[in-house]
Amino acid sequence: MDLHRIEGTPEWADVPSSKRNTWQIVAARTAGIVTIGNFFSVLGLLSIPLGLVLIRNDSFILAVIVLAMGRVCDLADGWFADKTGTKSPLGEKIDASFDKISTGIVIVGLILLGTISAPAMVFLIAPHAVIAVIALVAFIKGRPFHPSRAGKLSMAAIWATILVFIVAQPLQGTAEDGARLLAYGLLCLSVSLGLVALTGYMLEMYRRRRKV
Repeated sequence: MDLHRIEGTPEWADVPSSKRNTWQIVAARTAGIVTIGNFFSVLGLLSIPLGLVLIRNDSFILAVIVLAMGRVCDLADGWFADKTGTKSPLGEKIDASFDKISTGIVIVGLILLGTISAPAMVFLIAPHAVIAVIALVAFIKGRPFHPSRAGKLSMAAIWATILVFIVAQPLQGTAEDGARLLAYGLLCLSVSLGLVALTGYMLEMYRRRRKV
């Protein structure tokens, strides 16, 4: 589902002022900044520093719960935006930007804490780093850029990889080996999906150039 995706104007712009719901009224008065979707996006972002603090204190299971709840918030933002009629281009950009910021911060934090090896993480995020550059170029040129299904699935696999690596920290012996094997399997899945998404974006850019 592409609950946060929208083209052109915000949803409330097409609704007469007298028929807007409370959320649409607030969104319209704040230029789309104050919406329930953006609220959940912010909650998802705030879960990252809290999760890293918990990992530093060796509270690995609690950290996984906090970080997982943050990802639930990232899913909820689009759902609530859709249900309240407050989807907007700004909300879509906030959602996508906060997702990438959250991922970048948690990966850097985990590398510094020694939870995940740097080479593995560089390999994991490489496709999305290139996608981020493509998205930035599209933004500068004023061209529409929407996350693809493969890209979203890849991001989900990235977070599954991260959470399993964290879970593996307090484990020992066979349990630790099994958890790390699962984590590396998810890592490979994420990279594969990321490459599929990257290929799709590059083909789309090529088609646009041919039309020009």
